[in-house]
Amino acid sequence: MFSASIRTKYNIFYLVAALLWPLLKVQFLNGIDGAGRVEMLLMFFAVIINGRRLIKIPNAVFVWGIWIIYSIINSSVKGFHLENVTLIVWAIKSLIFPFITLLVAYRVSLTNYSRVVKAMFVAYLFYLIIGMFGLAEYVEYDDSTRMANNAGNAYFNSLFLLPFYAILAFQQRKIGKILYIIALLLAIAVVLYSGERKALIALFVIIVASIYVIIKQKSKHKFYSAAIVSMIAAVCFFLVMQYSTFGQRMEYSMAESDYSNNLFLKLVGDRAIMYIEGWDFFLHNIWTGIGLTQYAHLSQIGLLLHTEYMVQLCECGIIGSLLFIIFYGSMIKKVIRIRKEPYSKNLFLIYFSFIIAILIINLVSWTYDSADYFAAFGLIFASCAKTKNRSVIIRQS
Repeated sequence: MFSASIRTKYNIFYLVAALLWPLLKVQFLNGIDGAGRVEMLLMFFAVIINGRRLIKIPNAVFVWGIWIIYSIINSSVKGFHLENVTLIVWAIKSLIFPFITLLVAYRVSLTNYSRVVKAMFVAYLFYLIIGMFGLAEYVEYDDSTRMANNAGNAYFNSLFLLPFYAILAFQQRKIGKILYIIALLLAIAVVLYSGERKALIALFVIIVASIYVIIKQKSKHKFYSAAIVSMIAAVCFFLVMQYSTFGQRMEYSMAESDYSNNLFLKLVGDRAIMYIEGWDFFLHNIWTGIGLTQYAHLSQIGLLLHTEYMVQLCECGIIGSLLFIIFYGSMIKKVIRIRKEPYSKNLFLIYFSFIIAILIINLVSWTYDSADYFAAFGLIFASCAKTKNRSVIIRQS
């Protein structure tokens, strides 16, 4: 019904719009369309234009679809108490929209990987620049000066995706070295200025992996490459800890923690209470949890769980947690497999660093409703599928 060219153009437009629209509407349009009608239209046309191709996906992606269905049913049974939104509207925006974004990214990346990488790099560069115009200073509870954006921490937490797409575009020769360096410096400057800890750690992981890939290509000695990158990383870490808001906040968090005998709880700072309370809720609702978003309704602090791992255990129980593990485990397994292919070793390093960054963010934030991350998941699944098919063809020839 629709040509391949139209499908490709629309799918790339969808991915760019899914990234930029949430920021544009809160920064320039006074938060218009809180019900997510634009997102619904994007999904509607994605289904119409792609048709049945949209559900030709890996089994692991189907597993996440099952997680969504399970979570919606579970929430309807356990109760849903977010203000000013119904369960169905929330589910469409927070669960179904990221999932459709994954499907779209997977479908278009199978046939137009390089175009997707370049488009997403450009989109994230605009995303960073647009967000910079909405930055404002404020003083945090630990007396550190931080930056805020109308999009909240979601803006800063997504910025590590700029160097992720930048290194992929650079590897595909879609951008030059100067543009690549500019993108990295901009991302580092904004995240450092923001004082957002998890965003900086995720950015650090991606950039270290990217630098290693570039140095390794120019050196025949892997040991020297690793040693150089390790030295650069160590120096940068020392400087950041000594002279940045990140270091100030980490030092304050460790010193003021109520959990002096538990290093992990000290590191997660004010999220520690969520782990403690969340674990207690889990023990009383082992199989199905208390239902998505219910922690904010039942806990003493009245906030959403700022940790994906407790979302799964506490709110989704063992059933939801197993589906979560299968999805992430399958993606990790596919990425590890491409390491065996000589032409995909650099992709392995980039993708694996991305997954590590997400797993770190999951410690102190929830990510199940992030279309940004799920678009990258779709690209990774598609790239791994393309690598597998190419390997089969080479072996058979």
